[in-house]
Amino acid sequence: MEKNIRSGNTLDDYLINSINEEKMVWREILKIVVDAILFCAKNNIALRGSNEKIGDPNCGIFLNLIEFASHYHRTLKERIEKHKKGSVSYFSPIIQNEIIKLIGDKTRNEIISRIKKSKYYTILFDCTPDISKKEQMSQMIRYVHVDSNGKVMIEESFIDFIHSHEKTGEGLTTEILNKLEGDKLDINDARGQGYDNGANMAGKYKGVRARILEINSLAIFIPCAAHNLNLAGVHAGSTSPEKITFLGTVQRLFNFFSSSTTRWEILMKSLKLTLKSFSDTRWSSKANAITSLSLHLSEVKKGMESISNDLSNPEAVSNAKNLLLLINYRFICTLSMWNKILQCIDRTNKALQRKDISIDHAAKLIDALRCTLQGLREADFEQNFQEAKNLAETMNLQAGFPDKRKKKVKKMANYEATDEGSNMTPEHLFKMQIYKIFDTLLSQLGWRYEQLELSAMIFPFCMIDFLDNELGIVEKDLVYVQESSSFTMDLINHRGLDLHSAFV
Repeated sequence: MEKNIRSGNTLDDYLINSINEEKMVWREILKIVVDAILFCAKNNIALRGSNEKIGDPNCGIFLNLIEFASHYHRTLKERIEKHKKGSVSYFSPIIQNEIIKLIGDKTRNEIISRIKKSKYYTILFDCTPDISKKEQMSQMIRYVHVDSNGKVMIEESFIDFIHSHEKTGEGLTTEILNKLEGDKLDINDARGQGYDNGANMAGKYKGVRARILEINSLAIFIPCAAHNLNLAGVHAGSTSPEKITFLGTVQRLFNFFSSSTTRWEILMKSLKLTLKSFSDTRWSSKANAITSLSLHLSEVKKGMESISNDLSNPEAVSNAKNLLLLINYRFICTLSMWNKILQCIDRTNKALQRKDISIDHAAKLIDALRCTLQGLREADFEQNFQEAKNLAETMNLQAGFPDKRKKKVKKMANYEATDEGSNMTPEHLFKMQIYKIFDTLLSQLGWRYEQLELSAMIFPFCMIDFLDNELGIVEKDLVYVQESSSFTMDLINHRGLDLHSAFV
């Protein structure tokens, strides 16, 4: 019997061969199904439509891909043609969801195994409501990965979405710790934390940051440098109602032209320029919008003047005339100053978002930005006023700040000093508002990046060039570290450095 089974000479040999052939057919079809799902996943597109019948115009991308593959796969085409409702097909949404889950679990397990292999990691969590109005917390892990070729890479991998039911720091901490425990990641191996600037997440006393530090004092909190820079810009842009109005005017100019294809065509063809919109949270978009307007302000004014003379559309004429009244010498001066400020911020913002940036490099970029803004604040405004004056003259605008009617301040009894504020010129008041923007930015850059600068001081030995064969330490700079670092103590003792000069 055993000999006949091995040689394939049994009575049910034909049935066994049929089963094996059917098995191979479905394996080929499943490979196509998996490839189609992977294609949709890689391109971030939805799989399903409103109909589950292959060939229907609304069947969705996945079934359309299956139909496309059947043109070049005879077996798949035969299965589709013979398929009847209720029979096995492996094309149903249930199978799709099951394969997606298997692929996701496989990918997640691979990432978690890499994290465990690297041992130390940084946790990144952020909460936002999804389209179904449920609070969704995303889990990211940053770790060091060494590939098979020995190349060292810093990876930042998405792990999972967590349906959060908590708002307090204590509740969010419990959910985070439970998720890490479910992933079998030890919180004591965490060496960093990264959250947004919400009080429940980044609070010093009752936030997630503080509560995790109580469990693991080595999980240093490092705020997102680019996010903090955006927040600094938001606060600087809201220092006065006039500055809020200015940014609103820039957006109104874009909306005026973009809301009509005819008016947009005037910009694109007649004037051969384009304007940019901006976002309230992405200050790079504000830099693009203000730079574009600053370069083409005179052409934009000409376009609005031509629209204001076209009486066929009274509403457009009215809007154009109202916007023309807002473009004056003060607007040009403000546009010029904001353009200089945002160009500096935008360069730093893009550099901070690079994948390979280190903590000390980010701290140096922020310090350089602070010095640049301080230099702009201390610079004389005369050059800026002269540039604005030249541009205003080419646009046939009055080059100067209009005088406002001075308020009559009632002098109270026993008051010896006079109020000098009422005697300030409009030019002086404009300078004060610009100074307020610079002071707000410098203040925000000061306290928002204290933790980043502290972290850069803790780990300088990681940033020194490794050239020495024995320990790889170049003694060209002092090593600034915390006294609690045993690793650095070994380095100092080995090199015989002076502890007084080595420690700060």
